[in-house]
Amino acid sequence: MIEGNHDLFDDGAEFEWRVKAAGVPLLLDESAVANVRGYPLQFFGLRWLQSEKVRGLQSDRVTALQVRALMKQRQPDAFPILLAHHPHAFDAAVEADLPLTLAGHTHGGQWTLDSHRGVGSVLFRYWSGLYTRGRSQMIVSNGVGNVFPIRINAPAEIVHITLRSAETHG
Repeated sequence: MIEGNHDLFDDGAEFEWRVKAAGVPLLLDESAVANVRGYPLQFFGLRWLQSEKVRGLQSDRVTALQVRALMKQRQPDAFPILLAHHPHAFDAAVEADLPLTLAGHTHGGQWTLDSHRGVGSVLFRYWSGLYTRGRSQMIVSNGVGNVFPIRINAPAEIVHITLRSAETHG
């Protein structure tokens, strides 16, 4: 699990403590490896808030620094997955040659006219669905939360992903 901006509105330290006390792995600029049916997956979790050392830099630059630091933990035998609350992390993931990034934050644009125009396309470079650049892909989930209590053409969603090994599925 990673944190997002809404998790930190009231008391970020308490949120972190409660999640960890519940036994849920919370990745704050950390990685963890899980074995799934004999295949190692390495999850890289980006912290939402930037540290004091990098305040003042653009968020894209900060994210690139975070991803580069995380890649020092990369295990070559594991399939890497970047967990990033904000989808602007995709540019850094492409630069790091990460095959899969999972993101949210945008609520699918909340209000959209169609699949190409709406609040999301105005505010965000990546705002809903699947994006591909080179060998990297990112899924931006609309999530189930709301900024405002109404969505127009941006349905709430929980994304189910099935990963398949190239060894067994060509």
